[in-house]
Amino acid sequence: MISSDGQVLGVFDGVGGWAEDGVDPRDYPVALRDGCKLIAETVGPSLDPLNILRYGYRQSMSIMGSSTACIVTISNNVLLAANLGDSGLRVLRKGQVVLASAPQQHRFNTPFQLGPDSADTPEDAELLQFTLKDHDTIVLASDGLYDNLFDSEIAATVSRAGAAHGSAATLACALARGAYRRSKEACADNPFNAEARRYGLGFKDGKQDDITVLVAVYHGGEDDW
Repeated sequence: MISSDGQVLGVFDGVGGWAEDGVDPRDYPVALRDGCKLIAETVGPSLDPLNILRYGYRQSMSIMGSSTACIVTISNNVLLAANLGDSGLRVLRKGQVVLASAPQQHRFNTPFQLGPDSADTPEDAELLQFTLKDHDTIVLASDGLYDNLFDSEIAATVSRAGAAHGSAATLACALARGAYRRSKEACADNPFNAEARRYGLGFKDGKQDDITVLVAVYHGGEDDW
């Protein structure tokens, strides 16, 4: 989700388990996104991400399902974020991750999620504030990226694409392709499997999942989306 003025970004990842109950997992995140987009278009980045998420949450309560959410606003050089669940945000500067949201889970592979049957609410979101500098790269993505690529690999991919003067769209495609390739590997070395080992679980293959990646490059007031 991007507001028409390019200053509000969002990623919403529906929880696939709802399909077992005959519910389309896409319905709730679409409703949540549409509610957030409505208020973002009306008010703009002067409304902070938490209040945008609160509005979208209220507007979507009649739709069954659940979703993670990561919303970012950019006003002047200040980035504000509200992240709930295991989608998330990275800001990269000169080849390094300088800001990272933390995945929120109730237990392994069970993220915080919004929805009419969930106990989680927008108030549970992690809130972040960060001062951007020229050429900072902002990555919002679903867990399909972060479960398959380590932050060091995300940074290396962004650096390679940036060195080739790639656009924000090129960077997003490079990250999504990298995560997709890793998700298809047998005996993959990835963050999901590393986390599973800490729980005594023996996952070995790539983590196959939906992969959504949104990239923005900050240019001192002129953003490249």
